[in-house]
Amino acid sequence: MRSISRIAKDIDHHLFRLAISLLPLFMAYPNQAGANNHSPLQIYSPLLVENHSDVLVPWIQTGIRNAVVVNVDAHDDCIPITEEHLQKLRSLFTTGNMEAIGNANGVTDSSLYDISNFITAAHAIGVAREVVWGVPLPGELSKVYTHLPFQVRLIDSLATMKIEGPVFLTVDADCVDRYASYQCINLVEAVRRIATTLRAVPWEVKHLSISFSHDGGYLPVTLRWVGYALKDALEGNDVNRPGAAWQMLVEAEDWRRSLLPTGIIKKTRPLIQKHPEIPWLHTYMADALFRADSLDAAFAEGKQAMSLDAGCAYILAEIGGELANMGRYVEAERFLAEAPTVINAAAELALAQWMDGSGQIEGAIRHYLRINMKVANYSTDLLLGYCYERLGNTGQARHHYARAVSLLTRPVSEMAGFADLTSAVAAAEQFLRKNGEPKAARILRHDHRLALYFRKRE
Repeated sequence: MRSISRIAKDIDHHLFRLAISLLPLFMAYPNQAGANNHSPLQIYSPLLVENHSDVLVPWIQTGIRNAVVVNVDAHDDCIPITEEHLQKLRSLFTTGNMEAIGNANGVTDSSLYDISNFITAAHAIGVAREVVWGVPLPGELSKVYTHLPFQVRLIDSLATMKIEGPVFLTVDADCVDRYASYQCINLVEAVRRIATTLRAVPWEVKHLSISFSHDGGYLPVTLRWVGYALKDALEGNDVNRPGAAWQMLVEAEDWRRSLLPTGIIKKTRPLIQKHPEIPWLHTYMADALFRADSLDAAFAEGKQAMSLDAGCAYILAEIGGELANMGRYVEAERFLAEAPTVINAAAELALAQWMDGSGQIEGAIRHYLRINMKVANYSTDLLLGYCYERLGNTGQARHHYARAVSLLTRPVSEMAGFADLTSAVAAAEQFLRKNGEPKAARILRHDHRLALYFRKRE
């Protein structure tokens, strides 16, 4: 199985290829950035990233320290980080170990920061000195943090805000839909207004980035095009120009929200026939076909979208997760097996447990491992240990049982409520006692989160 970091590199490569292949479509008219001479953004083509926390390493690599981070986002990304993790992160930063810092990005047991707190990480290592959160809605204006200098501004007010020194400007595409809803405008007009505001800022912008944030479910894959529209607009192009794809895509989004699946399919099919090179039309079609229960056709459209833009593979994860939630596990496995990562961990866990209970132990292991690479949690390690023990792989059983015990002593994601651990906890306790680890067995037996499962066995 490919690692998450390898998958991320593949997606980054596809993002570059996609930008080049669609250049004639998106650049129907030349870039007009030179007309806005006071804007520092005219020299930039935004860095596109899948997960917002992917920008930390590029920020470090600029060599700039004490920048002001302006985060235009539906989420602030400034949640506190434990001092233990901050010390490890500072040590990696001091030694210049960029690979290790990149690998520490995530929510596994070895991670040090993630999408919820990467700006906190940037502040802790001295890359950022303060944070401005640009919000789409006024309801967030009262947000306060004490662990770093932090202020909140409405997006529309950013153009008049004065900032001294270097700025890292980063935009999460998940803010656009909220902004559009609040302003009662369509998504293309929202993109235009946000980009117009940001291109007018009187700041010394040293790094500009856009995040898609499908991972975690923050931005539906059908709205992936919004990130590319932002890129187009921030580069100085008129998103309403003839020949640009965006009005066609906002129309497809309106159909998705207002029509039955059959109506969406009927209206979207001619667009795909005319513009088969636009990957996001295929995601709309895949979503509509799934809702019409035409799963073979939905799978084919998802694969076609993925071939044009690797990040569109998240549509397969979305559909697979919904099928798993419906209990349609055979169909769910087909989609999730092609997905690059886990979006809905609870749904994939349900699929893995169904496969486990159906005697498909090796298939269950594959999905448990996918969850483990995404979310550190003792539940899947207990289940993995139990699977490997039944397969006679004592070494892997010991490894995962021990890892589960270790995770019980640390603050990690709780997934126990989504899994039936009754057989796994009993097997783990017996295995650990039999293999000379009575202390670990006692930790399992006396942990209050596992007490229910032990009682079921008694």
